[in-house]
Amino acid sequence: MAVQDGVKGPLAEQKSQGGITDRPILINYFGSIDAANIGFLVKTILAETANGETHFRINMNSTGGDPSYSISAYNLLKPLPITITTYNVNQVESAAVHLYCLGSRRYAHPRSIFTIHSVKWSLSGYSPGKLAAVSKKINLQQESVLNILNSCMRIETARIERSVFGDDDWYIDAKEAALSGLVQQITTESVSAKKIYLISDGYKG
Repeated sequence: MAVQDGVKGPLAEQKSQGGITDRPILINYFGSIDAANIGFLVKTILAETANGETHFRINMNSTGGDPSYSISAYNLLKPLPITITTYNVNQVESAAVHLYCLGSRRYAHPRSIFTIHSVKWSLSGYSPGKLAAVSKKINLQQESVLNILNSCMRIETARIERSVFGDDDWYIDAKEAALSGLVQQITTESVSAKKIYLISDGYKG
């Protein structure tokens, strides 16, 4: 079910000129957003890019984690001259949504969900004098999140701000995500990969 003109389906996108199949490097990202998982993701994409690969697909199922790592991965990988397709196979929540936005092609399973909310911090252990500085840091991080979401959604910024800066946690099914521009196509199609990686909290390789 296509929801945006000009966006090819997962199988169609593998066809390059002359009918030659351009099989992507497939990365199944089934874990938290943390230093180890994001570090392995970035290392894998950079290494494969150095080997001449230009097409990557990231299948995602993640409940989120530390937004500093999703933002850093986005900032580092987004400018690269490569094609990244992201696919929500079940749930993409919190900081994982920032990573999902890395895709220039963004797909979702019909029964998948997204969750967008403000940056959550534990303030225990901070002195009263440091709370203002911490608050400033949180606001700067939320500005980065807002910029990322604005870049891959076709809705009013005010609606995104309600969830990024407020307490309005936003739970989005695949159809609403497609209407908002976050998802470009709802599909169950798979791809034929040139190489497959798995990133989870218990295994990377």
